[in-house]
Amino acid sequence: MKKFVSHDSKLDLPYAIELYLDEVRDNKNGLVFLFSDPSSKFQVEVKFDSQLMYRVSDESYRLKRTSELPEFSFVMKADESSFIDWFHEESLNIYTKDRIHHFLILSSDDVIDVLSYEEPSITLMKFVVEF
Repeated sequence: MKKFVSHDSKLDLPYAIELYLDEVRDNKNGLVFLFSDPSSKFQVEVKFDSQLMYRVSDESYRLKRTSELPEFSFVMKADESSFIDWFHEESLNIYTKDRIHHFLILSSDDVIDVLSYEEPSITLMKFVVEF
């Protein structure tokens, strides 16, 4: 297995929270994942300005991947992975392999894989309660 390292060091949460995937938006403005913790007043947005490919899976379908991780972090990054290799195989190796990053996002219920040339922005936001 290729090495994933933590990539969410700038995400400074005030305490441990459980993040659940609430929304996925994929449009001309980029790819956005919105997470929240039902017991707190926080949301986290992970935004990619562009992406090559992504997949969202229930954590129970990715037990092999999660059991191989040396540590758990909300967002992790690897520059080599079987997902990148598969992407290259499917695209007949027409993209430059060294520039592609594999981001792994681990929420409480989901495992999300994103291939991108660029780093995501990770933003901590407060809930806006509507009545």
